[in-house]
Amino acid sequence: MTPVKSILFLLTVAACGSLSLAQNQDFTIDDLPLPQGVPPEVGALEIIDDHLFLVLRRGDVFRKPLSKLEDSDGWVHFAEGLHNPLGAVALSKDKLVVSQMAELTEIEDLNGDGWADQYLSLTNEFGLTGNYHETNAMCSDGDGGFFIAMGTASHNGPIFQRIKGAYSPEGRRGRNFSAAQWNGWVMHYTNGELKPFASGFRQPNGIFLDSKNRLWAGDNEGDWRACSPLFLVERGNFHGHPASLVWDEKHGDAAQPTTYSVEKVDSLRTRPHIRIPYKDGIRSLAGIQEIPETFGAFAGQLVVADNNARRLGRVIPDRVKNQWQGAFVHLIEDERLNSGNNRLRFTPDGQRLLIGQTTRGWGKLAEGLQSVILSSESLFELDTLRLTEGGFRLRMTNNINFSALSGDSFRVRSFTYHDTWLYGGEPEDVRTETVASFEMEDELTILVKLQKLEAGRVYHLDLGEVFSISDQSVGNPHVFYTANQIP
Repeated sequence: MTPVKSILFLLTVAACGSLSLAQNQDFTIDDLPLPQGVPPEVGALEIIDDHLFLVLRRGDVFRKPLSKLEDSDGWVHFAEGLHNPLGAVALSKDKLVVSQMAELTEIEDLNGDGWADQYLSLTNEFGLTGNYHETNAMCSDGDGGFFIAMGTASHNGPIFQRIKGAYSPEGRRGRNFSAAQWNGWVMHYTNGELKPFASGFRQPNGIFLDSKNRLWAGDNEGDWRACSPLFLVERGNFHGHPASLVWDEKHGDAAQPTTYSVEKVDSLRTRPHIRIPYKDGIRSLAGIQEIPETFGAFAGQLVVADNNARRLGRVIPDRVKNQWQGAFVHLIEDERLNSGNNRLRFTPDGQRLLIGQTTRGWGKLAEGLQSVILSSESLFELDTLRLTEGGFRLRMTNNINFSALSGDSFRVRSFTYHDTWLYGGEPEDVRTETVASFEMEDELTILVKLQKLEAGRVYHLDLGEVFSISDQSVGNPHVFYTANQIP
């Protein structure tokens, strides 16, 4: 079977390069004080009842009233002794569920003195070899249970002689491997039971259930990942990294899924709903949150964290032929941001985004707790993007200077990505495309028609030649749209 390649069209003046960092005056970015004397490595954040839980990767949990968010005092040491905790869901200001590397743990302060008295293991029925890469993320399922996204192990680190859970010699093969049961899976814990939900992940360091009950999970560029994909996860789907298939009864050790050809993997997998380029999009995809109406713009869209760059991204979902796909654009890329952006939470009023940061050993140290506030009402950005018959409908946040646009404002090129066993991947099959026409729909909206539009492609729009009526340029002009379906 011929491999199906995901092709990217680029609407761009030139090849997209790395953007220079500056300060975006539309946003206020502040450092928030952490408890004194603790390592600033934030594994998870949670907010409930106007309290912030701060879960540190080294094993401690602190709590603080949001009213004292900017004060150096007010932190209460809530819990300790956890094993690399990278996920948390708060049930009350006195009860927190945390995903450690080895188990899902409910932590509770029984007498209300601020210190946790009880640590209850909800489940430890997933394996662990001791490899540093077997981390996990988690989110609520909205009905009292939890989704846990399990990372695979890495060939860059060893496994212990004694491991926890079932072991697969077949799963031990490969660059990123699943020697311990359920590595590379999204698991579902409900009614006291842990069950497999979906397979085929490499390092899903972010999972989120949005207000429309859509379960999003990201993954990271690497083997079987040419770029950073974002998936809408549904029960039973396989998401393209074959190591986890050793724990699928339809495949298993005997079938040797780690030796499957690229063609066979392509025939089995669910393709990314959003493809995010590695260099110019997200280098290391981490936490995911939905933007509330009170943030000031982009309500209902997703904000995603980059764990290896000073930027946050934005995802604009679009429904075509009853299937979700959509666009990626930077929300903010700014020298004031730390680069270890890991976990995201909006405050209850929706006006402040909190960012918990840890590099987890990669790159220059850039860890801590920061906040982002949209402080300008006059920002000029892409608001929404919809795929239309033959092209795109782009709506901006402020009125467009249509007279400044010309046929030279838009250029198109295309290329392909192909996920294989190689680590990452460069664009392939690069070619030039033609914009047939563009027109103004209203003061905020441009309709762009392409001479040729095909399913299975991702389009990159460079809006650098679009200006507002006050001659503002677009703050984040590079937009990537994954067009798995076309109208």
